[in-house]
Amino acid sequence: MAQFGTGWGGIGLVLVFILLAYLPVMLRLPLRSTGDEKVYIAQAIEMAQNGTWYRQSLFGDANYYKGPLYYLLMRIGMHLFGATAPLAITYMNLLAFMLAAVALWQLLRRFDGGGDRATELLVPGLVVFAGGSYAHALAGQMEAMLIAAYAVFMALLGLAPRGAAGDKGRLLAMLVAGLAGQLKSPVHSVLLGLSALLFWACTSELKTIVKRPVNWLAAVLGVAACGLGYAPALIFDRSAFVASYIERETFGKIANGVSISDAVWPLISSHIMPWLPLLLAALWIACRYKLGPEQRQRLNSVDQLDLNAAKRLLWLSLCMTLPTVSFFLIHPSRSGIYILPVLPAVALAVGVAWHLARPRARRAFAIAFSGMAILIALIAAAMTLIITRFSPFPPWWGASTSALILGGLWLSALVLVSAALTASPRWQVLQLLAAFLALYTGIGPALVALEAHEEADARSLHLDAVTAVVHHANLNKYLWSETGLQSFMLGMPTSGLYSLSQLESILDGGPVAVTVPDPEQLAAIDDFRTKHPQVTVRVHPWRRWRMQHLESDGEAAWLTAWRTRSLAIFERDEWIVVLRPISTAKI
Repeated sequence: MAQFGTGWGGIGLVLVFILLAYLPVMLRLPLRSTGDEKVYIAQAIEMAQNGTWYRQSLFGDANYYKGPLYYLLMRIGMHLFGATAPLAITYMNLLAFMLAAVALWQLLRRFDGGGDRATELLVPGLVVFAGGSYAHALAGQMEAMLIAAYAVFMALLGLAPRGAAGDKGRLLAMLVAGLAGQLKSPVHSVLLGLSALLFWACTSELKTIVKRPVNWLAAVLGVAACGLGYAPALIFDRSAFVASYIERETFGKIANGVSISDAVWPLISSHIMPWLPLLLAALWIACRYKLGPEQRQRLNSVDQLDLNAAKRLLWLSLCMTLPTVSFFLIHPSRSGIYILPVLPAVALAVGVAWHLARPRARRAFAIAFSGMAILIALIAAAMTLIITRFSPFPPWWGASTSALILGGLWLSALVLVSAALTASPRWQVLQLLAAFLALYTGIGPALVALEAHEEADARSLHLDAVTAVVHHANLNKYLWSETGLQSFMLGMPTSGLYSLSQLESILDGGPVAVTVPDPEQLAAIDDFRTKHPQVTVRVHPWRRWRMQHLESDGEAAWLTAWRTRSLAIFERDEWIVVLRPISTAKI
């Protein structure tokens, strides 16, 4: 491989780090960080069961929640990796991040003239290893792909030269914007288009661009790239598509009561972690430093990023941020994840600040690296105390899990300390990337182990020996049920159980295994048993993690757990019910 920081050697190393950080966790099912994916996974599975590539359904009824592209990618994943393989619902996020890293590298590489290898690797690293990126790349929903789409669009927009030479780049950018609208909503295509117009206006390119018909053609093709994905549903399932996607999901979104500050806070508190100190250093530098004559001369040398290029990149960052953030903060339905796609623009601004001010602000960046080290060291110390307090763990934790978690976290903190003391920008970035890898090498096993607890009781029953399909009780057709997700959790197909008459019909084919999430549905199944004495029923407890209402008698759950040295306060009761017709019942 080429030496780090030369040619493809540097970005090649970033791609390897991405694979090492993400792929081992994606091959298993980590503890879920979001609830929305339950709906999308269930829809993709129903689409596969119905043999359709465009008609979205939920609980057997046509129902459109998001754009068509992500469902298409999940269906492809199920064909490539298997209908119950966890990688099938996240592989596209991994590939998208790798593509985004290369695009951002090319953007910085074009403008630095090949002289600043540190900056061109720093920006991709900040994007793909941000906390928000990591959390959503491990989930079967669209946010990670949107982050990547914004990154690629931004790179294409910034790389396109002025005039006719940039026509091809602008065309590719509009196509990417169109595809981004197929991931979740056409709103993202509109917002990216507005970002492009704003960028061209701020860089005095707009008048030249609008005079060229080829750029109008690019805009039309971008609209077509977005619209073609929705066309089959609009043509062949018009009434359901209009009622659910257009009226409910697009124009009927109601206020969710989230304040502007609550919508912004996740971006600061978790999504930009662990490199928030770098962002703060960049903001402080922007307010504190001005470029002197010597630095201007250095920056205008042939092998460095010149000031005009830096100004262009900063305009690009600002213009990629304003439309998306403004829209999702003004819109009454707000959420922290809605502004997550601006991560690449924020990382770009940090990278430019790093490049421009590093010679005069070395101490500020050293403090930022030290801040990251302290932050991760605090997490490592807390995990050390927790693991020590609650050891020994049950078998689902795994013998080496504690060592991997603590080793990764402490190694990450130590490498960041070393980076803070390093003078070479190139090696400082290399150590930062290594610290990110070590951090997620520690976090990944923890997420997998916690999910293993959820799987332990179910897998111990060897349900594949009982039945070919598990049924998840959702008698009230609850939107956030785990009907689809349990296929990947249990490693075998799961279907929804929507009525007791359906259960009676299923039992005609032999034994049935049903996962039951609440006492009400368990009581309904017990009532079913009393009315069908020819059916034997065995109820097995299933311990799951509790994500809400984490308190006991007014005391915070973590205090109760710490005092009792037990994690039971974090668990909830669910059940796995095995029903057999008497003719096939076993003792």
